[in-house]
Amino acid sequence: MSGTVEVRLATADVMKIGPGTLEKERGAAAPSPVDPRQRALAFGLEFTKRCFEARTVDDVYLLLTNDLRGLIEFDRSILVVHSGGTSRLVATGNQPILEKKSKFYQMSNALAKELKSLNRGVLVSRKAKLPDQDLPESAKDALQSYLDFGGCSYLLCVPLNHGKMTLGHLLLEFMEDKVPDQLSILTLLNIAPFLAAAMAEKWLLAKKPGLL
Repeated sequence: MSGTVEVRLATADVMKIGPGTLEKERGAAAPSPVDPRQRALAFGLEFTKRCFEARTVDDVYLLLTNDLRGLIEFDRSILVVHSGGTSRLVATGNQPILEKKSKFYQMSNALAKELKSLNRGVLVSRKAKLPDQDLPESAKDALQSYLDFGGCSYLLCVPLNHGKMTLGHLLLEFMEDKVPDQLSILTLLNIAPFLAAAMAEKWLLAKKPGLL
């Protein structure tokens, strides 16, 4: 997947430094500040491309949990997947090996099972009441338990939907007591189906390497 982002150039004064003089040349083009929407789109396109170019599904997991900070600043990331009738934690940011005996691993797996039916993005706050629409009580309880355990101020749940299937969820934790950037959230939600497609492609190739 590839794309281009147009950045408009504005006419501006350019300062030319000469021997003991400071001279203005008018009419030279200088780049204008990049619109945040263009910057987010450019990052989203480039990141999606990197996921499709990844060699294995583990490489995709690594990208999803570690390399999204160029788009959105978060404090911790976890990735859960739903496949083969099970839901489980497969990766977390800055942790190459999962500690399967840890409380964190157990809580993440418990949450993963309850998120399987959640096919839309949700941003929840530890201080506010959880949203009611389309959230079963078991999912609300699991989200609240995880929020209380992790101690984050906000938790963003991003579904990785491929067609009518939800292949997993990317969860981003925010410790700072302010709402995460809306543009970054919307961009991430918009590219999420493509990230899911990249993950599905790697699953398929792992099962049927002869397709290459």
